[in-house]
Amino acid sequence: MISPRSLILTLSDQLSDSPLQAERIKALLPINSIYDYYKVSFPRFKDQQTGKIHSIKWETEEDRLKEIDRINALIKTHNNRENKRYAELTKGLSDDEIFEISGIPGNEDLFEEPNIINPIPLWSISCSPIMIRSAPDEALHYDNINLLVIDDEELYKKIYCDIKDIDQSIVFLNQLIFDYIEQQVRKTKNNETWNEQSMWFNPYRIFFEWFQLNSIQKNKEHHLNKTIQSPRWNQHSIIFHQARTNNIPFIRFISPNIENNALMHPYGAGLYVNQTTPNKIYETLLMFATGGRTLNPANYPNININNLSQMIRRTNLWLMEKFNLSEKPISKYSRIRVGYTIRISVTLTTPQGGPDAMELLDSGHDGISFEDDNELGRLNPDSEDNLDDFDSNEYSP
Repeated sequence: MISPRSLILTLSDQLSDSPLQAERIKALLPINSIYDYYKVSFPRFKDQQTGKIHSIKWETEEDRLKEIDRINALIKTHNNRENKRYAELTKGLSDDEIFEISGIPGNEDLFEEPNIINPIPLWSISCSPIMIRSAPDEALHYDNINLLVIDDEELYKKIYCDIKDIDQSIVFLNQLIFDYIEQQVRKTKNNETWNEQSMWFNPYRIFFEWFQLNSIQKNKEHHLNKTIQSPRWNQHSIIFHQARTNNIPFIRFISPNIENNALMHPYGAGLYVNQTTPNKIYETLLMFATGGRTLNPANYPNININNLSQMIRRTNLWLMEKFNLSEKPISKYSRIRVGYTIRISVTLTTPQGGPDAMELLDSGHDGISFEDDNELGRLNPDSEDNLDDFDSNEYSP
C-alpha cells in the first residue's frame, strides 16, 4: 500500500502549487470527504478521428476494470497516432529549426504538438480536504473546493473492499497521515529545531485539532477506539429570516456544534460571493426552506438536472463542514420521495404582510454553468442512480 510519506506528498502537491516541497507540505489538510472517483469525474475519452465519445459503464468491479482497459487501449491508439503525425511533420528538422520556423508570422500552429491524453487510472480515490480560513476575518468560500486524487491499488481495495464505510475510511486515512506527522515532529524536537517555522507545525496543529473536534482517541498501539458519532438530526437547524425592510433573508444556525447562533448576514456565513450576490449553496438552502424537506427537480425546470446535482453536492460539503457532521445531511435522489431530502430543519420565517417566499429565489438559473469546473467533474447522464454522487443512506423520518 502507498506509504504515508508518499500519500502526504500526493495530497500536498495537489493542495499547493509552490515550487518548494516544504511549503507544499505546510499546506497539508485533513481529509473531510471521500467520493467514488469513477462516478464523480465520470472518466471518458473522445476519439479525435471519429468524434465518438467512449465512457465507462459498469456494474461490478470486474466490469469496471474491463471498461477502463478498453478505453485505455483506444487512448493508446490515439496517442500513437498523434506521435506519428508529429514525427512525420517534423522529420529532418532539429528543435532549433522547428522553433525558428514557428516564430515566423503565420506559422505559429504549423507544428502543432501531439495531443497526448493520459490513460484512465485503475485504482483512483477522490477526496476533499477540510475548509480553513486564511485569515480570522476571511469569509469561507465553498465554490472552489479541491477534489484530490489518490491512485493506489492496495489503498483502493482497503477502502472499498475491507473497510466499506466512508466515515471510517476518512478516519483511517487521516490516522495514517497523522501518525507519520507525529514521527516527524518527534524527530524535529529531538534535533531541537521545532518551532512555528517547521514545515510540520501547521499540519500537526490542524490534524491534532481535527481528531479533537471529532472526539477520536488513539490508544498506545495507535488504533482507533472511538469513531465519529452519528449526528442527531433534530439538533441541527437553519432558519432564514425575511424582514420587510430588507430583501435579503438573514440566516441563523442552531447546533450544539456551533457557538454563534446569532442572526447574521449570509455574507458573514460564507454564503455570498460578495455583499450583494448569493452563491449556489445559499440558493440551494433557500430552495429547501421555501419548498420543503424534499426538493423535487421537476419543480425547478430552469435548472439543468446535472447542475442541480452539483449544487446538492456542494451544499452537502458545506453543511458537513459548517455543522461538523460525519454524515451527509442531504440524502441521494429517491424515486420513492421523488427528490433530494434534507435531514436537518431548514425554514423561512417572514413577518405578516411580507413577500411571498418564492419571490426570494433567483429565477435566472439558465446561466448556471459548471463547464469549466473540472475539479467536481460530471455525472453520468445515462444513469438515474447517479443523480447525486453521494452514497448516503435513504432517509427515514
